[in-house]
Amino acid sequence: MCKFTPKAAASSVIASLGLVLALTCWRPIGLLARCEPGDLSFYGYSFLNPAIAGLAAGQAPFYLEFGQVYKRYFKTADEAQEDENLLEWRQRFCDGPTLPDLRQVIYELSDFELESIRNQIASGGGWLSGLGGGNSFISYLRRYGCTDVVDYLVFAKRCEQSARKPLNAWDATPVRDPLTMRERIAEARRGFSATESHFLKLRYAYQAIRMAHYMKDYKLTLDLCDYYLPKIDNDPSIIEYWIMGHKAGALQAMGRLPESAYLYSRVFENSAGKRESAYLSFRINTDEEWRQCLLLCRDNHERATLYALRAHGKDAQLLEEMRRIYVLDPKHQALELLLFREVQLLEKDLLGAEFNHQAERNKRQFGIPRANAGQRVIDLRVFVQMALKQGRVARPERWQLAEGYLQLLAGDYYYAARTFDRTLPLLQNDTLREQLNVFRLVLDILALDKANDEAERRIAGWRQKSDLYARYMDFSRFTRDKMRRLYRQSGQRGKAFLLDYTIANLSGNPEMDILNELITLCRKDRPTPLERSLIAKPGGGTIEYDLLNLKAGLFIQQGQMGAALQTFKEIPATEWEVYGIYSPFVDRLKDCIKCAIPDTLQVFNKAELIQVLIDLESKAIAEPDPNLAAMRYYRLGMGYYNLTYFGHAWKVADAFRDPNSAQRVLRNKGQTVFTNPDYPLGNAEYFDCSRARFFFEKARTVATEPEIAARATFMAARCEANAYYTQLPTQTFDNFTLLRNSYSQTQFYKRVVEECRYFKAFTTK
Repeated sequence: MCKFTPKAAASSVIASLGLVLALTCWRPIGLLARCEPGDLSFYGYSFLNPAIAGLAAGQAPFYLEFGQVYKRYFKTADEAQEDENLLEWRQRFCDGPTLPDLRQVIYELSDFELESIRNQIASGGGWLSGLGGGNSFISYLRRYGCTDVVDYLVFAKRCEQSARKPLNAWDATPVRDPLTMRERIAEARRGFSATESHFLKLRYAYQAIRMAHYMKDYKLTLDLCDYYLPKIDNDPSIIEYWIMGHKAGALQAMGRLPESAYLYSRVFENSAGKRESAYLSFRINTDEEWRQCLLLCRDNHERATLYALRAHGKDAQLLEEMRRIYVLDPKHQALELLLFREVQLLEKDLLGAEFNHQAERNKRQFGIPRANAGQRVIDLRVFVQMALKQGRVARPERWQLAEGYLQLLAGDYYYAARTFDRTLPLLQNDTLREQLNVFRLVLDILALDKANDEAERRIAGWRQKSDLYARYMDFSRFTRDKMRRLYRQSGQRGKAFLLDYTIANLSGNPEMDILNELITLCRKDRPTPLERSLIAKPGGGTIEYDLLNLKAGLFIQQGQMGAALQTFKEIPATEWEVYGIYSPFVDRLKDCIKCAIPDTLQVFNKAELIQVLIDLESKAIAEPDPNLAAMRYYRLGMGYYNLTYFGHAWKVADAFRDPNSAQRVLRNKGQTVFTNPDYPLGNAEYFDCSRARFFFEKARTVATEPEIAARATFMAARCEANAYYTQLPTQTFDNFTLLRNSYSQTQFYKRVVEECRYFKAFTTK
């Protein structure tokens, strides 16, 4: 056997490496993404930096919840197992081979390639192409003639093949075949006897025990542990905990839960690679089993570890478990992790609860905040203060930092600020000082009590001067949600809306007070940076003209054409055609929103169109010729009809028309605003044909020419029908009756009977 240099236990090396990773690799990430429609995740805010919990032991992922952080900065169970194994191999070979070279030989080469290397070492011949060249581990094995090491690696590779699980339901590769695994157990005994190295003996024993466990021969698993382990005089090794995990699994399968749980607790604490499986396998069913498990512990530290694992239970009384751990071992690393776990939970419960706009959904879907959250934060503060007063915890500065944050979460802003001031001189770590600055910024945001220029400029200053805004992504949502509430409290609904949405989202149902507020904001002499960001358009300028266009549309729907024209003319004439050109005087017997407009018809921009309608009404009133006046009234009726939901010029008065609204309003007469994912205030439809009907009926009463009167009567009937479709509980046929009884001799009547099946059916009743 080649030369080994005893080293310190691998677990201490792993812990040290974990500490370096925790202190150098951390970069904060927002816990939760913004909650969008259809998003089922919890909506809240988190400003805890995982590094303050002390991740050196690698246990934090099992206690805390930091979302994607662990996926980005911490290894999977398989990766952790490989790493701790490779570190131990490197120690045993005097730290000579590099970790990448060890990984290549132990995990990447096939058993056939390893056999080839073994033969070359035994023969002393040159290296085959692609094998051995430049690999520091293979060079070491060759220098010292370590054929027994390669023999073990070949054997371990074949055990791995025997132990592998199917990749999927279609994987036909034979796996975990009992006969093959029994052969491996026999091979392990031969290898165990042949080698003088206790380092390899331990690994042969592990492979044999592993095979027996995977065979589900649990008695054999325990027998092999009893046979091999007393015969091995090894340095402290992570493999002992790997074996312990298999022994625990066998004991659990045989119903010996206290012994199993105790061993899993030892594996959890000492093996990063097997920690996840130990955590998932730990199980105690009864109080009696728990008492028996505690009796197996050698000291209070081990008992504290059991309580820490029990604290993971769904119904665990977390603070009660923390109190027990504190009595047993106040410096236990799990105690601090459990402290920050409860702080995390209270952060979800309490932080920003008064302005979290998803609070009802959080309560309904996740039960957050918990019903007793207020009492929990009080009880935890009492416990933390007691621990600090007694001075027995390992790192009191972290506990004092937690105390300040708990005061903040409880709403005691004054005392939180005082605690943060007292804590700052104690912090010798950059990560902790950064965390304190984060908590202070959270406190500053919570302390805002008015939505005014001063508050907005303070927010702009924080954004510009502090990189914490960029690094802790929840700050943006936290500030936005806080300001939304303050805006609403002060009646600034427009600003509150634009914090979350754009003017495009407002256009579906623009409200006059919001439009007026935002127009005033656009015209403010010295807007704050936050205000400028709200009203800015992506291509430059502000949203003022878009707001004026929407406001003019509302006036049109209300029939206030003078106000509409005055509003729209506040937009420079050079911009008028940006808001469309229209031809609203198309005369059709059937509604056709998408039909092409004849080229012969005149088109108008919105200002011109409003002016035409105003002028047309004045001319109709002043016209002495009844038929000419009637035609002008009829033209007015067509113009106003085509501006509604039923006409092709609907964009003059509305920003969005949903074709499904016609079916929806049939199910709910009188509804004009409909839910729509793009419009948080809903989509308002302009169904009202009453103004058009007024002018059609005016045309009929003025006209002396029956053809004009018949045409006007038919269009009034369409308006009458639309009123029934959209708002009236019962249908009337006043204008159809009038058309049939008074104008059946006109050419227009004959045309309508031929082309309008609905009217034809009415005439045959």
